[in-house]
Amino acid sequence: MIKVCEFTKVGFSEANAKPVYTQLEKSLSEENEVIIDFSEVDAFTTLFFNNALGKFFLDLGPDEYAKRIQVQNLSETGTVAYDHFITNAKQVLEMRKKGKINEYESIISSED
Repeated sequence: MIKVCEFTKVGFSEANAKPVYTQLEKSLSEENEVIIDFSEVDAFTTLFFNNALGKFFLDLGPDEYAKRIQVQNLSETGTVAYDHFITNAKQVLEMRKKGKINEYESIISSED
């Protein structure tokens, strides 16, 4: 289980997302399923979810992502932002299927 509050108390920025992304990448390489616990994290943006989870959603696809990554204890604001992230990521996958290049996808797949 990844306890996000051990890395950040807010889910606003790429900087907030990076340690979560790094831990999720490690956890997925070691485990088939990962729970991400958002207890004690109060504020969120879709930018945070894009950077923390977006690459995994795009690489795994919606079905495999849902099987392997579970989120829990999101605040009401967190749930709204997370749902927007999922909707947007599904749109990116559709654009990918149609051969369109999207700025979002370029950002998510870029390496540091």
